[in-house]
Amino acid sequence: MLDALIAWVQTHAGRPMLSAGVLLIAFMMLTARISLGVIAIVAGGGLLFANYAAIVGMFGF
Repeated sequence: MLDALIAWVQTHAGRPMLSAGVLLIAFMMLTARISLGVIAIVAGGGLLFANYAAIVGMFGF
């Protein structure tokens, strides 16, 4: 049940948020207002969403 909930959150919330973050960075690059902190946050969030199963596995669940 938890796997289904995580998959639903990843599909319905995670991917749109990550897509919005990538589009935000693209817009910031287009207007030459870029922050390395924003890039790091979006990249870190993307890695977390993409590898949640491996992260949970490291904790033994």
